[in-house]
Amino acid sequence: ASLEKLPLLRSLEVSFLSIAPACDAELLKGVFERMSALTSLSLDFTFEPSDVELVLRCLGPGLSVLSVSDSFLVPQEGAVFQEFLSGNTFLKKLTLTHMVCTGMGELDNVFKGLLINHSLEELHLLDFGLKNPTMELLAEAVVEHSTLKILEVYFFDECWEMDGTPLAKMLGQNKSLQELNFEGGEVACFDAFAEAVRKNTTLKKLSLDLVQLDDLAEIFVYRGFLEALSCNETIQQVTLESIDPVLVSQFSELLRETGTERRVTFQVELIGRELVTEALEKCSGLAEMRCSDWGSKIPVPPSAYRHLMHYYHLENLEIILLHQSIKYKAATTLAEFLASTRTLRSVSLRFHASPAATRALLDSISCNRSISNLVISMWTFNELNANLLWQILRNSDILNNIWLWLHKNSDFKALSQFPERLLDNHSLLSANFFDFQDFKLKVKDVMRRNLSTLYRAVMFVMGSRGRRYAKAFERLSRSPALVEEVQKYASESKEDAKERMRCAKVYLYQHFMVAAGVVKDTVTCTENGQLQLDQIGLDNWLHIRQYLKVADIKEPTDQP
Repeated sequence: ASLEKLPLLRSLEVSFLSIAPACDAELLKGVFERMSALTSLSLDFTFEPSDVELVLRCLGPGLSVLSVSDSFLVPQEGAVFQEFLSGNTFLKKLTLTHMVCTGMGELDNVFKGLLINHSLEELHLLDFGLKNPTMELLAEAVVEHSTLKILEVYFFDECWEMDGTPLAKMLGQNKSLQELNFEGGEVACFDAFAEAVRKNTTLKKLSLDLVQLDDLAEIFVYRGFLEALSCNETIQQVTLESIDPVLVSQFSELLRETGTERRVTFQVELIGRELVTEALEKCSGLAEMRCSDWGSKIPVPPSAYRHLMHYYHLENLEIILLHQSIKYKAATTLAEFLASTRTLRSVSLRFHASPAATRALLDSISCNRSISNLVISMWTFNELNANLLWQILRNSDILNNIWLWLHKNSDFKALSQFPERLLDNHSLLSANFFDFQDFKLKVKDVMRRNLSTLYRAVMFVMGSRGRRYAKAFERLSRSPALVEEVQKYASESKEDAKERMRCAKVYLYQHFMVAAGVVKDTVTCTENGQLQLDQIGLDNWLHIRQYLKVADIKEPTDQP
């Protein structure tokens, strides 16, 4: 009943454990038929087989994104969904998640439908442990597919991995795929992927999570693949998961040796003083780093953190110290890096910090111009440190998410004004507090306001005009969240989204008077023998414009 009141809704995500048969499915059918503007639909629950065909028939021609569980594959062992997919010409992105199916027959039929489909651009298969015949059928369907650009096959099981060799062979022959994400395969597949990388000329992004159950880590496993990557000129980004911590230094050296350091990112959890110290010293090319003192009571020497100053590509940093407080000298060394880095996007610092160490770290964060996600845990907040945090919140137009884990009553008392201080921030989209539900309730309205501001900023980038859209864009033009939302809304690459934002900035800069609602079309002045605003030239106007903001222009008031 609520959905029927939203006929212009563009995106809908519904999540239940299950849905009552027949009656509710019939109601959903009626709702979907009336939601003509719906372009994205996610149904995260199970349907009765008798209702699946009913729901599929009512999906409108404007629907381009669909995410469903494999309960949609149950009717006639996937034949119903096969018919839907093979005859569909409007669906661009399909996500299937394993929940109920016990065999591979249903997926086999879906892949037969994919063979006939000539419009799908993205396919995501989540939690399906594909056996070899089914993997080969998928590869057969994808290899000649002319429109499919993104393929994701994700599966995790501690006792079994998939053979990705058919996928690798497909990659060596396919001419349209631009992004492949394969997680849950065997390390032995690296040789096959190395051969594929040498042949492929269209792929831009490749993500592989290939593991081996015996935990015998050998660096030679990666050499052939990285040497092949060094010969490929089209792949821009490779992400490798599950690199053994004991190999991190050797792997970093191999990246430098093959010249692939700038194109390969990998995730590794470094545990213990020796591994952390060695990695900090030798792995300056890392894009992500997670350090922990789990099982070790000997602290990392403060001098080791100084090596972070040479990490020019680090985007994600997590430091967890459960058994010790961070020393003041180590905190100030870490603070130097936080203040100077221009690449770090996400930082999680979970350790006990004294008031002085907390102040040093907050001072550095206040100088940072790149961090959009911040996690702080077990720091000490007195009145001085609380004021520093207020300053960060007031001045930041980049910070999108903050997570605070407070331990002492004195910390809670010092930060009691947090909800009120948030009113000055327009970029935060989430503010979370461990075991502090009252704060969550108080900041909810601010988060709603900021989400609305983000939506209006996206609309400005996409071409909507008006003072409130321009004002929102001006406030969030540096926010990483805006780039992500534009990318989602326009269904395009990050680079294309950034170009849209650049064009929006140029428009706002050159047409400020129109965007701010001062004039309707252009500035036209009455001649009186003196130099007028419309005669000063664009360069001079842009010099004046840099001192103006849309928020500075008062909204017109109704005349009596």
